[in-house]
Amino acid sequence: MIASRLNARLLSSRGHRTIGCSEIGVPPSELSEHFGKLLEEEEEVGRDVVFSVEGESFAAHKLVLAARSPVFKAEFYGEMIERGTFSIDIKDMQTSVFRALLNFIYTDVLPADIGDRRGVSSSSSPSSLTIFRRNRRRRSPLPSTHPRVSKKKKTVSRHTTESEEGRHSFEIVGYSLQKGIGVDEFVESATFAVGGYDWCIRFYPDGKGDGAKDYISVYLELLTKDCAVRAAYNLRLVNLATGLPKSVYSETTHRMFNSEDSSKFAPHYATFMHRSQLEMEASGYIKDDRLTIECFLNVVVKESMASNTVKAHELIKVPPSDILENFGELLEKGEGADVTFVVGGEKIAAHKIPRSSVFKAELYGQMKEKRARRVTVEDMQPDVFRGLLHFIYTDSLPDMDDLSDDDYYEMIRLLLVAADRYAMDRMKLQCESILGEHLDVQTVATTLALADQHNCNGLKDVCIEFIATQNKMDDVVATEGYADLKRTCPSVLVDVFEKASKLRRI
Repeated sequence: MIASRLNARLLSSRGHRTIGCSEIGVPPSELSEHFGKLLEEEEEVGRDVVFSVEGESFAAHKLVLAARSPVFKAEFYGEMIERGTFSIDIKDMQTSVFRALLNFIYTDVLPADIGDRRGVSSSSSPSSLTIFRRNRRRRSPLPSTHPRVSKKKKTVSRHTTESEEGRHSFEIVGYSLQKGIGVDEFVESATFAVGGYDWCIRFYPDGKGDGAKDYISVYLELLTKDCAVRAAYNLRLVNLATGLPKSVYSETTHRMFNSEDSSKFAPHYATFMHRSQLEMEASGYIKDDRLTIECFLNVVVKESMASNTVKAHELIKVPPSDILENFGELLEKGEGADVTFVVGGEKIAAHKIPRSSVFKAELYGQMKEKRARRVTVEDMQPDVFRGLLHFIYTDSLPDMDDLSDDDYYEMIRLLLVAADRYAMDRMKLQCESILGEHLDVQTVATTLALADQHNCNGLKDVCIEFIATQNKMDDVVATEGYADLKRTCPSVLVDVFEKASKLRRI
């Protein structure tokens, strides 16, 4: 019996584990949207500064302003700081321009209709936005003239190359029955598609050609007719004892595959691996008379040339958004911190600006302690809480490259629990995605129990599919994690067995 399966995967620096069968979608960063809503909402949660512009009042948050502007930072937290709520009168600026300035500070995006608001022209608004910065530093008037825009033009062209990746697992069940079928005889995988082209894996148990009769031969073949495509590939054998693949032959530079000649096959060598090496018990490649070949493929799918003529002033380079870095530095330096969390006996300084609905209720809700500046967090490790804060401030998980693989995945599990506790939905999904992409026999039952306990439906589905499709049910049942799963979440086992039963009937 020969089975094959195509798995999509996300590349990761921690790629040395069996990859889950599905991906869990993580939405893009929502930090800008969150602070935009914070500026727009009617309830003035946490607002501690009021600006008066042409008789109109704008309530805002000193923390956000200081994180984004060094001028506000010096004004609010410098040596000249006045304690308490600020009230600042802004001169020489229109309300529409100040509103746009606040919008950019909170979201890193200029309003789409800035040029149309209350008669503000698109040519005047950029210079008007600089008035506040100049006013806060010194009361010098701005020049009344604008620099002339050059009419010179520059032609720009760009060549773009895009690629698509895929991984195919080809499982040979009953390896011993394939031996002896003869030199140049082969079995092949099911057809799989990567980059819009069809491919398959050929396996020659007795080698291809007399010179390879003591070897196994493995080839990647382009099946699509009348085409030529560039691709890089990696042919690997899976150690079935550990679940880890080992590269046997690869080409990292994209080479040409042409369906009309012998270049449709790769590699050009028949001596893939000596049969005695393959069958050594220590290699782990043969287990229960099964062998698994993996092919990782990167296919060039699009090459294009584009050219256009642009005006010189359009070539001014605008750096990428730095809003995440701004708030990350605020957390790191602790400037303006107005609340201290006590976690596991350690004190961690932070700011009350709400991103979590749980923190918002705790710090600003009806049950809050007036002027509370100290909050004790139970049942959480300090490093986990720091990781939670890092995500709250930056919308990204902290760097954990110094952790071993086991410690890294344990930290991800703890961060998932913290995200669920404080209703940080995107953080929770990101943790789910990482765990779902790096499942193995030893951890899948533990991860499934975690997913069931914290309502992680996507991760739960990935775990169930992994157990049901990897033909490793017996190995999973033998783990301590399975025993814990059976004791704490017995109902989830029904889903596992139902999934496995359906697959057996297919």
